[in-house]
Order: sequence, then C-alpha cells, then structure tokens
Amino acid sequence: MKKQKYHLTLDEVDAKFILAIYSGLPSYRLAFLINTCLFSQLKREKDLDFYKDVKFPYFFFEDEVLQIEYRLIKNKTSQISTKEPVEASPLNSLFNESTAVEETFYVLPEYKEVDYFLVLDGEFGDDQLAHIEQEITKLEEILSAYYIPFENIKSKTHLTF
Repeated sequence: MKKQKYHLTLDEVDAKFILAIYSGLPSYRLAFLINTCLFSQLKREKDLDFYKDVKFPYFFFEDEVLQIEYRLIKNKTSQISTKEPVEASPLNSLFNESTAVEETFYVLPEYKEVDYFLVLDGEFGDDQLAHIEQEITKLEEILSAYYIPFENIKSKTHLTF
C-alpha cells in the first residue's frame, strides 16, 4: 500500500495595513489624537495578553459605513518581577534580599523600537492609506509613522483578532 502524506495548512491571515507609530504619549492620549484627526471613535477594549500575565493596551473602532476596522495596540509593556537571591553567593548571605527585575515584552518583537501599531482592516486605495499616514504624522506629538509591509512581519499570529 502506498503511503499518503497529508499536509496541514493554516488559513492565510487576511492582509492588514500596519502603521508603525513612534510616540511617547500614553495610549489613551494617542487614541484621542487619532480620533480627532481621522474622525474615528477608538475605544478601549479588553487588554490583549499574548504572554502569561502581561497585558497590552488595545483600542478598537469599526466604521460600518466605510467598512474599515481600526485597532490601536501598544507594542511594548514592562512588568516588574521579584527574584529570590541565590543562596550560594557570598554577597547575598549578609542581607538575603530579593531583587526586582523589569522585563519588557513586545507584540511584534521584530519591531522593538516601535511604540504603537495602528492596524487597519478593510478595502483601501493607495490615496486613502497615504491620507491616513499624512494625518497622523501631522500631529505634533508623533515623532514618526510609516507603513510596515505585512509580509515582513514574523509574528503574524499576534495580529489576528
């Protein structure tokens, strides 16, 4: 009997337009500014958790007329954890104190320098995408913004909602 091979393929993730945003603003303030310049209504949703006990601020708006979904996600978040001292160390034997360690987690680790991602789902023309990018970069508080090709993203599963 001839062996048959079966290949499991995952459905392709819909192509999304991802705008990388550099800004030191808190997430709620950035969402407010994007709402004012794009006439959207981004609202805070339940935080995303890609890692154990690590939450990423998440804002969502669906424009039913234009059939566009806007998602604003903070790319990095930090969490402080305590580590117990190693008993074998002579330095720790005197005080036996635990140390606090700050760990940073990313939605898309390959873009560690990016502060936020604005993920757009829908049918767009090049002029619409250019308009969105132009309006966001006009904001004084935004240092830079540019589109990331969806094909370049390694962690695509983090962008499935």
